[in-house]
Amino acid sequence: MEKSLKVEVVAVHGFPIQNLPLELLQLPVSLMTPAERLNLASTSNKMENALMKLRFPKVNLHSLHIHDGTNSGAKVADIIITSTNRADDSVLVVKCGTSSMYSERLVNVKTFPKWIDARCSAIANARAIYKVIRHLIPSDGLSLGLGPMKKTDMKRILSAEEFDNWTSADVQGNHDMAAIGFIMNHAYKNRSLDCRESVRFSTDFSHEKAFKFNGVRYAHAPWVRLDHLIAMRGGKHIDLGHTNLSALEVNIFIRLCIDSEKPACDCITIGLTGGAPDEKVVLKGFIYIPASAEVGKKMFFACSNSVGNPNIAIITLDDQTVSCHFNSNEKEILQPRITLNAMKQKAKVLKEMAALKLEDVEQRQRLEKQIEEIWDNCEKALAEEDKAHDALMKNP
Repeated sequence: MEKSLKVEVVAVHGFPIQNLPLELLQLPVSLMTPAERLNLASTSNKMENALMKLRFPKVNLHSLHIHDGTNSGAKVADIIITSTNRADDSVLVVKCGTSSMYSERLVNVKTFPKWIDARCSAIANARAIYKVIRHLIPSDGLSLGLGPMKKTDMKRILSAEEFDNWTSADVQGNHDMAAIGFIMNHAYKNRSLDCRESVRFSTDFSHEKAFKFNGVRYAHAPWVRLDHLIAMRGGKHIDLGHTNLSALEVNIFIRLCIDSEKPACDCITIGLTGGAPDEKVVLKGFIYIPASAEVGKKMFFACSNSVGNPNIAIITLDDQTVSCHFNSNEKEILQPRITLNAMKQKAKVLKEMAALKLEDVEQRQRLEKQIEEIWDNCEKALAEEDKAHDALMKNP
């Protein structure tokens, strides 16, 4: 029914649709594809103004890819619109620069002359048309793809109010560090930043907002120091590629996170230099148990040796990385928590035993019995948890 209605409205050639009241214009325009909606808006200023008064649901994904072209003076500025409410997940590429990343044979690439001025820069043209796109084909945010460009262009993009709804930035190319700093100046908790391997940071780089994003990935991170990690607050996902951090520094950071009421981040991956991380150094000072029986997989549940500290980290050691999850689902760590708590209690009792004199036989026997009770209680608690889990699986 809706599809036939859309075809009928579009097919009536010459119908003065701009004369319809707004409440009647809303339905046919809502049924149009993004390309059809933009084509209609480009027919006249009167039609554009009429459509800009309408409201549409946020059912699209937007991306803006801007970088210098391979030819001298060329500029790529593509706005990619993915319609998530259509069966074919159709993609429209709006070309704003002198060249495009996409082949017109493979993707629907369109240029809308109404908003393209040959006298203006690709960035200015992208701003002009995205102001219309943002209203007529709304989304929950904009993903930025930022390739090689002048630092002045980077500043113009990030300062543009038309693009202030960006939620992620994917950066490639050997940028001037000042250009990377412009991006970090706009860090917020609803934004993420991905700096690829080609973004080569200087070893003395530093920025107060480098870890103020919801999530970050710095593939080349020789500049990251322990004090950067300690100062982090509230990050979700942190991915650091090549760093100069040592296994001992990673151990210190993990201990600080476990001992804090709120860890610096939810999860982090840190790339180390010099081969595989030393397991003994990374896990030094923790009470831990293997998290996987898989051969060759070094994953552990780890906690502080303080009885009153409830925090648990999941630590994974790979060839050259250490990964940690600090805020895991409680259901996932319930059984490890039971075992680790028992190990904490045992460690406390063993410490008491170590302080005894040889003649304190009765006291030693009492503590040995206490250790037996700790493990008995642990086994009972694990059995009860298994029983509860099985019951849940039978009656989800």
